[in-house]
Amino acid sequence: MMDNGMKETMIFEKKSERIFSNPQKLAKECVAFANSQGGEIIIGIGDNEIEPDPSQRISASLLEDFVKRLMSLTFNVSFVDYRISHHENGGQYARILILPSLNTIATTSQGQIYIRIGDSTQPVDPQAAIHLLQEKNAFQWEIVNQKHYRLEDVNQEEIKYFLKEIRYSSRVTDFIKAKTDLEILEYFQLIEGDYLTNLGVLWLGYENQRARLNYPLTVQYIVYNEREEKIRKIDWCDNRYNPRQLLIEIEKEAGELYTFDELQDGFVRYQIPHFRREIIREIIVNAFVHKSYSILGDIYISLYSDRLTLTSPGGLPMGITVHNILHRSGGRNSNMIKIFKALGLMESEGSGYDMIYEQLCLNNKPLPELISEFDRFSVTIYSRVLSMEIATIMEEIPKTFQDLKQKEIIALGIIAQEQRISAINLSKKLQLEGEDRLRSWVSTLLVKSLIRKRGTKRATEYFLDNKFFQFFGKDMKTTLKTIEPHVLERLIIEDLSRHPNSCIGEINTRLIDIKTEDLRKNLRNLVNSGKISHTGGRKYRQYFLAYNTYKKDKKND
Repeated sequence: MMDNGMKETMIFEKKSERIFSNPQKLAKECVAFANSQGGEIIIGIGDNEIEPDPSQRISASLLEDFVKRLMSLTFNVSFVDYRISHHENGGQYARILILPSLNTIATTSQGQIYIRIGDSTQPVDPQAAIHLLQEKNAFQWEIVNQKHYRLEDVNQEEIKYFLKEIRYSSRVTDFIKAKTDLEILEYFQLIEGDYLTNLGVLWLGYENQRARLNYPLTVQYIVYNEREEKIRKIDWCDNRYNPRQLLIEIEKEAGELYTFDELQDGFVRYQIPHFRREIIREIIVNAFVHKSYSILGDIYISLYSDRLTLTSPGGLPMGITVHNILHRSGGRNSNMIKIFKALGLMESEGSGYDMIYEQLCLNNKPLPELISEFDRFSVTIYSRVLSMEIATIMEEIPKTFQDLKQKEIIALGIIAQEQRISAINLSKKLQLEGEDRLRSWVSTLLVKSLIRKRGTKRATEYFLDNKFFQFFGKDMKTTLKTIEPHVLERLIIEDLSRHPNSCIGEINTRLIDIKTEDLRKNLRNLVNSGKISHTGGRKYRQYFLAYNTYKKDKKND
């Protein structure tokens, strides 16, 4: 399994030989693999290494004693195989294989529970143990041996086509391509021994064989008009297609997904798609690979006049939430993910939603709305462009500033949408914890004068710099969104001198670019400083100039 540049994954972990002196530290990794999909642990190759030290030697007795110690430190963990392997450079390393615990929860000897999320091991709260037990079937569905179909029983042309695609793929390493046909099918968990797994039947089987799966892959595509009345429906519930074929069929038949708006900017004509093709593909593929195949239900692709919503059975996998999806990777069906990545049909693991956020920001469209419940997950993206002017500039940003990273484009896009945003709210939208992490997302934008900031610590705010527009020969429209606080206070005083006894809603209608929370904050500061007063309670509060302020203004007049 040493085939991916020694990169750690959901089913692969590596440790240096120093771990032999600390088996307690490795016990949690063993528990995490057992609670997920099983996995392989390499000992003797460090985190930042791709091969062992050429002089490294590991004794059989050391490895055997170490595994026995691991067994005593864990419950319900099956160590199916452990051995010493020889690297081509002459060095030795140890391999330990762990099976998934199909019907029980694995724990450490201290009762601690862990699960594998992406390439990291995460603790599971004891209260979430019931959820973990319910999720186990979903996590291990694809590797279950069918015991019904041998390789010769399924579509031989589909097997040949799959193997051909793998061997011609630029995303598959030479190590994998050099395997025999059977070894490739085993590597992608399509077969186990003489029989196909559930994933093998789904990918290589005939339609009647796929139909025998408890909860096969089925999709409904529904189009609604402006009154949200159903005007078109296609369903793929007859099991004719494997996942790759089904994706291609949806893209061919669902033509309404690929419409666009045209924008004329001087002599340049822009086509702004309602939904970018790569975003549509990514959210559909995500639904395929993260779907819970132990829950009855179709995947729904619902197209409305202003939005696209995709809903799939099963909530997000344990450890991933709508609040950390930008920074956590992992899924229920890791082998299906592996296939889609190998065939170039999806982004690399953990980068799908990064790409979705980036593309929406480049088109100046709202960020996706995500809802995760126990039995379903939905993602909604909107077709509307928040500002065509900002959209045309954002389209040029990657060409003009080619050294900007993806995360910097996302941060810039969010600031451009809001025009002014606090560090706290920007961190929330970027799913970051703490101002320190935010700094790496915005520091380059500040250096390039694309954005500016004011305030310190929790009062820090970010907004577009004039140069953001000037780089592209455009003038920044006058807006109160970026107005300095002391100027806004003066504006409020001027407004109240002309319209005394006004409530906050009335003031807001006259200062239309000011956010209500900013207006409320400045009114509170003015009251505390004695410059304005108010009558009434919270609900019917009216503001007017304090006597001293009124006198001062009259004197200035």
